Amino acid sequence: MAGLSGAISGIKSNLDTNSIIDALLTFEKQNVLLLQYDQTVKTNQMATYQAINTKMLAFQTQAGLLSRASTFSATKVSVTGEEYLTAIAGDNAALGNYSLRVAALAQNHQIASQGYSEQEAASLGTGTISIAVGDGSTKTINIDSANSSLDGIRRAINNAKVGVTATIVNDGSKSNNFRLMLSADKTGEKNKITFSANLTGTKDLNFSSSSFDQVEKQSFSSLATSNPTLGTTASYTGSQNKVYTFTVGGNGSQTVGSGDITLNWSDGTNSGSILVSSADTEVELNGAGSDGLKLNFSAGQLVAGDTFRVQTFAPLLQKAQDSKITMGSTDGGGSPITINSESNVIKDVIGGITLNLTKVSEDTAVNIVVDRDTSSIEDSINTFITKFNDVLGSIDEQFKYDPEAEEDSGILFGDRTLMMLQDSMRGKITSRIAGLDSEYNMLASVGIRIGTTGKLSVVDRGKLTAAIENNIEDVQKLFAASGDSSSGKVSFVAMGDKTKTSADGYTVNIAQAAAKGYLRGAVVVNPATTPIVINSSNKNLAFRVDGVISDTITLTEKSYATWDELTAEIQQKINADKKIGKMGVEVSSFDNGSDGYLTMTSGSYGKKSIIELQTSTGNSAAAILGLAGGQNFAGIDVSGTINGEKATGNGQVLTGNDGNNNTAGLKLLIELSQSDVRAESEATIKVFRGVASLAQDFADSISKSVDGTIARRTKALENQVKDIEERVTDLNARMELKRQRLTEKFQEMESLIGQLNQQSSYLSTQLDQISQNFSQIVANNRK
Repeated sequence: MAGLSGAISGIKSNLDTNSIIDALLTFEKQNVLLLQYDQTVKTNQMATYQAINTKMLAFQTQAGLLSRASTFSATKVSVTGEEYLTAIAGDNAALGNYSLRVAALAQNHQIASQGYSEQEAASLGTGTISIAVGDGSTKTINIDSANSSLDGIRRAINNAKVGVTATIVNDGSKSNNFRLMLSADKTGEKNKITFSANLTGTKDLNFSSSSFDQVEKQSFSSLATSNPTLGTTASYTGSQNKVYTFTVGGNGSQTVGSGDITLNWSDGTNSGSILVSSADTEVELNGAGSDGLKLNFSAGQLVAGDTFRVQTFAPLLQKAQDSKITMGSTDGGGSPITINSESNVIKDVIGGITLNLTKVSEDTAVNIVVDRDTSSIEDSINTFITKFNDVLGSIDEQFKYDPEAEEDSGILFGDRTLMMLQDSMRGKITSRIAGLDSEYNMLASVGIRIGTTGKLSVVDRGKLTAAIENNIEDVQKLFAASGDSSSGKVSFVAMGDKTKTSADGYTVNIAQAAAKGYLRGAVVVNPATTPIVINSSNKNLAFRVDGVISDTITLTEKSYATWDELTAEIQQKINADKKIGKMGVEVSSFDNGSDGYLTMTSGSYGKKSIIELQTSTGNSAAAILGLAGGQNFAGIDVSGTINGEKATGNGQVLTGNDGNNNTAGLKLLIELSQSDVRAESEATIKVFRGVASLAQDFADSISKSVDGTIARRTKALENQVKDIEERVTDLNARMELKRQRLTEKFQEMESLIGQLNQQSSYLSTQLDQISQNFSQIVANNRK
C-alpha cells in the first residue's frame, strides 16, 4: 500500500497528496523524534556510567594492591661489586648490610671421549652404554647398528634424557679430531657424570683414559725424510689438555743416526730439549711437563727449523664444582662462614634475597645493602591518589553547567546516584579508621588531604616520607587490612568483604591444633648393635607425599652403624628428589636402645598431609628400614571458633564461616601445638580495615558486574532504552497504518473526481450535441 502514495499524488485533483499526508502525520512524527532523542540521551548516559566504572575498576585494583601487607614490605637491594654478583630482593627480605666474597663459581661436569676420525660412518660397536648423574639412578641405553656411530650414540644419549647433553666437538687435530663430549645439565659437585660402555666392536669408547695424539707435522722441509712418530710405550701421565711443539735445532739438513740432533720443545708452560742420536729408538722427554711423552724417529734427514706437534688428551674438561661464598670478614679477628651451593643462583642465604654469582671475587669484598624501598611504597600511594582523583574527575565533569552553553553540560548533570557516590568516596577516604590506636589513623596524619578543588593530594611530602621510614607498621595499618593478636602463635592473614572490624577484639578458642601427617616405621634392630647394610638389592625407596609421587630414591650402598648416619642419608636423598625435595619432609628416628624406628613427617599441615610408601614403584629398601611394616597417619586440620562463631580449618588456617555475623571470611594462622591448647581462649585479635581496604570494598560494591551500583543504574537505563525502542517501533507502525488509511482515502477521492470528470465530459458532449441538433432544426424550419 505504501507504494500507492506516489502513484496517486494529484493525478485527478492536482493536489500534492503526499505533502498533505506528511502534514497530517507531523504530530506523530514529533513524538517519535522526542523519544529517539531521549533514547540517545540515555544511551550516552549508559556509556558515561561505563566510562566511570572503568576508572572505578582501576581504582579498585590499585586499592587492592595497597591493602596488601606485602606492598609495605617492599625492599631494594644495592650491590657494590656487581661484576661479581647481582642480587634481587623478594618479599620480606631481611634488611641490613652484608659483606661477602665469591670464592668459587658452580660449574657442570664435562668429560670427553678419545678422538675418532669419523662422526657418522664408522661403527663403535653394539651393546649397551650406562650413564648416571650424581646419586641418581643409572640409565642403560641400547646401541645397535642403527645408532652405533659417534653421532648415533650422541643422539641416543640425548633422546634418553638422563640429565646429560651429548655433543660432538672437533678439536682441530689432523687425525681423530672428533670427540664425544658429555655435559651435565646441572651444576654442582654432586652432579658428576658416571659412564660405562659394554660394546662389542673394534673401537673402545671411554671417558676415563688420558692419551697422546699422533704426531702432526706442521712445517716440514721437502728435504726432511725422517718421520717422527709417537713412541710405542708413550703413556700420558698428565691431567691437562695441551700441545707440545717441537722445533729441529742445529743447522741445515741433518742425518738421524749420524751424531746428536737437538729438538727443542715447549708445552706453553714448560720447555726443554731432547737429543736424537739414532733411528728407530724411543727418545723420552725429561723434566717438568714431560708427562711420559716418548718419540721415535725413522732413518732419514731432519732439517733445522722444521716443526711438528703432539696434542695430549685428558677426558676431564671441567670438574663438577659447587659455588662457594664466604660471609663476614677476618678483620678484627672475625671468622667468616662458608656457604656452598650446587648452583650459582643462591636463595635465602640472606633472608628473602636471591644471589646470582657471575665471577670469582678472590679477596675483594662485595657489599650488599638491603633497605626499605620507600620510593616504591610512596609510588603505590601516589598511584592510589591518582586513581581516586580519576574517578572524582570523571564525576565532576558531569556536574559542570554553563547556562549559556547547555550542550557543554554533563550528560549526567544532577544525577542523584553520582552525587551519592561522590560523597561516599570522599567520606571513606578521609574518615578516621575506627579502633586503630595509633598516631596514624587517618590520611591527614601522613600529610594527605582533600583540597579546595575536591581532589586528594599529598600536601606534606616530608610527613609522608618520615612516616614510611620510621613507622612503616603503623602506615601499613592505616592503608591495609590488618589485625593485632595477643598471641605470637595466632596471627592475622586476611579478611573478607563481610568481615566486621573490631577494636575490642575477637576471642579465639582452639579445640584442636593442626598436625602434620607422618609415616612411622616398624621397630627394627638398632644399627649401632647390628649395622643396616644397603646394597644393590635393597637401595631404592619411593614415597607419595601429599599426593605427589617421588622419583626413585637411591640410597648409597654402605653399612650404616648409627641412627644419625642413616637418617642423614635418607634426608639428603629425599631433599635431592625433583618431585618431593622441596616439600619439607623431615626424617627422624627413635632410639630405644636395642631397637628403634624411623619416622617420615610431611612438611604440611592438615588432613591432606599424608606420607605413604609408593607401592607401584620398587621399594627394595623399605623392608630393611622397617618402613614396609610401618603405619601412616594423616595430618589434622585446626578446629575452633572465632568470637564464638563457627570457623573452618584448612591446615593451620582457621577461617570464619560464611553467614557469620561478624567474622565471615576472617582468616587466622594458628601455629599452636596441641600442648598449647587450653580451656580458655588462646588469643584475642583486633581487626581493622585501613583506607585502601575500605576503598577496595567500596569500589567493589560500586563496580560489581551484576549487582554493583553502576551495574544496577546502567541496567535501569538499558531497560528504559529498550522500552523507548519498543514505543518508537509501535508509533512508527501506527503512523504507517494511518498513512496507509489516508492514502486509501485520497485514492478514493481521486477515483470519485475521475468519475465526476467523466460524467462532466459526457454531459458536455450531450449538451453540445443537443445544441447542434437544435441549430439544425431551426435552420431546416427556415427553409
